[in-house]
Amino acid sequence: MDSVSADPQLTSEFVKFLTAQLKECREELQKANQASQTLRATNTVYLENLTLKRQLEAAKSSGSNEARVDMPSEDSETIAFLQTKVAELKEELATTRLKAQADSQDAAAWRARSNATMPETSQELHNLQKRIAVKKLVETMRKELESIFHKVPPDSVVDSRVEYPKFRKFMQELAGSDTHQNVLAPESRVVYGRPKLQLLSEAARGACDGVFAFFGPLLRWCEGSSHNALLFGPQYHYALNGGSADGNSWTETTEWTSLVGKRYEIFDTDPSGEKLVYVGTFLIHAGPKSCSIEDLNEAHDSAMVRALASRTFTSETKSQRGKAKTYLPALGEIYKEGLGRFHILGLQRVGFNDKFFDILRKAYHKRDKARASVRCRSETVASIDWDSPSSQESEAIGALGKHAREEEDEDAGDGAGPSKLPRSGENDEWNLS
Repeated sequence: MDSVSADPQLTSEFVKFLTAQLKECREELQKANQASQTLRATNTVYLENLTLKRQLEAAKSSGSNEARVDMPSEDSETIAFLQTKVAELKEELATTRLKAQADSQDAAAWRARSNATMPETSQELHNLQKRIAVKKLVETMRKELESIFHKVPPDSVVDSRVEYPKFRKFMQELAGSDTHQNVLAPESRVVYGRPKLQLLSEAARGACDGVFAFFGPLLRWCEGSSHNALLFGPQYHYALNGGSADGNSWTETTEWTSLVGKRYEIFDTDPSGEKLVYVGTFLIHAGPKSCSIEDLNEAHDSAMVRALASRTFTSETKSQRGKAKTYLPALGEIYKEGLGRFHILGLQRVGFNDKFFDILRKAYHKRDKARASVRCRSETVASIDWDSPSSQESEAIGALGKHAREEEDEDAGDGAGPSKLPRSGENDEWNLS
């Protein structure tokens, strides 16, 4: 120590060292005090938790029944009430769910029923609108037609109710041709497989002098064994946008009365209405004029009414032809009401053109064989629908049919091709050449 005190520098460094040691000891002491305080606090919390745990275990060991017994009566009643209410709500929820499920099924059934009836409702609405439009058209047509009737002199009007029965009896008793072909069954006189008059070859046209006709529902056969018939033709034509000079849509026509005194090769449908037969040569006689459905004293034939309406309506443009679906029902109503007028002609059978018939019959057999041949070759093709022949079958039949027409011309000594006579329209009920 003497040496330390003798050296001032060494003494100073020693003092600094002791001071640092003292500071470090103080810091260690402070940390120890803080750790001791934390430990005491932890021990206190631990003891408190231990006490609470012991008290809880003691409470559990005393039994829950004792706790319930000690619970106030009001609380017990409240809990029981709530439990009962919860049970009731659960039962009500289950019932509501079942009802909702049933209602959902009913709603689905009604929805399906509504969707099913919706097209019917739309169709009924369309039909109602169509009937209203037809009713308005009928009213307009009726006024225009009545204005024409008022201009007809009364002394020129013939009582058709008296004249028609007389003329019908006259045609029934009028002698008709009774050749061997007249008594043939309808099947043996079929010349076309469809109830439409097709193109005739030059040979067939030459055999009948180009004078032939198919009147469809406008032709009615006389009763009994008579070979004669009655023909009904409209007295007026109806044209859109006014057909006469005064703007009236109704104009009188001589289309039918001009046939009187002429001879025609007549076609008609077979009893099934699906094929066309040749019925003979007929001479046309004049009959009652300006008749109505009421004058016939018979139940009107809807097919004849449609045919009269079709032959009454005239159209010059494609747009006008497109309106036929609207105007034809109205014209039909005009005829049903007895306002539509028509002429009655008599058809007397005066012969049977065997040459003409043989040419048509031979061609029919060839077309029938051609169709049968094509179908036979196509039987192995399962995808073919014979109700709607395939394009391959149609082309083959068309080619063989053309060949049959060419052979008709060769049989008649005429090598010319098929006639250029235009086909009748799909809405035409007859074709007159």
